[in-house]
Amino acid sequence: MKMKNNPAPVLIRRTLLELLKERPYQSITMGDIAGADYIGRRTCYRYYRSKDEIMKSIVDELMDEYAEVMLDPEFKSFEDAALAHFQFFERKSGVVMQMMDTHTLHFLEERFHGSVMNIAYCAKYGTMEISPEELERIEQSADHYEFTFKMAGFWQMTMLWLRQGMRFTPKEMLELTKSNLTRMREELYF
Repeated sequence: MKMKNNPAPVLIRRTLLELLKERPYQSITMGDIAGADYIGRRTCYRYYRSKDEIMKSIVDELMDEYAEVMLDPEFKSFEDAALAHFQFFERKSGVVMQMMDTHTLHFLEERFHGSVMNIAYCAKYGTMEISPEELERIEQSADHYEFTFKMAGFWQMTMLWLRQGMRFTPKEMLELTKSNLTRMREELYF
């Protein structure tokens, strides 16, 4: 069953996001989602088994868009990718802030690190398909710790920026990122 071209899954995801504006995630049921836009329980359950699965689908769609942006073949440097990162989250700030406000951000956080790891792998090797053996090798390497450390900092910096109302432009965030990474490298290694 293709979901991208089918309006029902889009409507179901949109309905959950609309309901989150009105009440807490914990109090929303699949019945509420099915009834809100006259989707119907059978249709709802045909595509998703639970509201968690709907949230994961929302995050999957967001991370697919993120991957598309981050794998731009025109990128020549870290600066290009970092700027695109902040521009992407500036555009998607509404849904990310809604996830923060409704305590559902963990769905995005659970997927972000793995997505970025896949994006980095694809940028280096030209494929998003990492074999289970290669994934295990990567996750067991010392480089994986460094990658995780850097990505966690980058993620936290992005979330702080969003929480504070994006007081800086994406270009200013790029400069802050470069400055922080330079200072961190000097403090840790010299």
